[in-house]
Amino acid sequence: MKFSSLVLRNMRTLMRQTPLRAVQAKTYRKAAVLVPLCNVNGVASLLFNVRTMSVTHPGQVCFPGGGIDAGETPEQAALREFREEMRVDWPVEVVSAWHQGQNNKGVCVTPIVGFINKELDAGMLEQLAPAPDEVDSVFHLPVETLADIEFQGTDEYEWKGEKHVIRNYTGGPVKVKGLTAWFTTQLLEPVLLKTLQGDGFAAP
Repeated sequence: MKFSSLVLRNMRTLMRQTPLRAVQAKTYRKAAVLVPLCNVNGVASLLFNVRTMSVTHPGQVCFPGGGIDAGETPEQAALREFREEMRVDWPVEVVSAWHQGQNNKGVCVTPIVGFINKELDAGMLEQLAPAPDEVDSVFHLPVETLADIEFQGTDEYEWKGEKHVIRNYTGGPVKVKGLTAWFTTQLLEPVLLKTLQGDGFAAP
């Protein structure tokens, strides 16, 4: 499977026709992340960061992102944070915003799905030099690996007095869990697999 121009067009149409779920809260801090879609060695994949031990959520896997500055849109913030953290000038084609989530500190996070419009390979990712104060390492997971139940598990969290079970992904060097895993799940079957496999769309 590969992200082609047709797949991305179908994805954009599907996502923009889907009513977005927003965090229902009277007051909250706002942040945005970029969910980086990419082709690595010609294979449809997602890009993930591993956080350093000196930041919040140390050592965890996340998508590039951070707080939304005054006057910024979520899209602008996600793209800025991507470039600041990854230290690359790769072209990013924004596909759409997707369902908001809230982390365990009460921050409302808007995911912006974007496609890195550049053919990548594993060697290029290994040679990246991301911001050392924020990002320890970068890795990718093919969509097929994310969809493989052999590399899926669950974690249980307590939030506002209620227990929630969230899928995790174990196909990479570090387990993808928490809000990052939740964003991945919200995108995987309803959007990525549906468009990549051509379910209801013209085959790429």
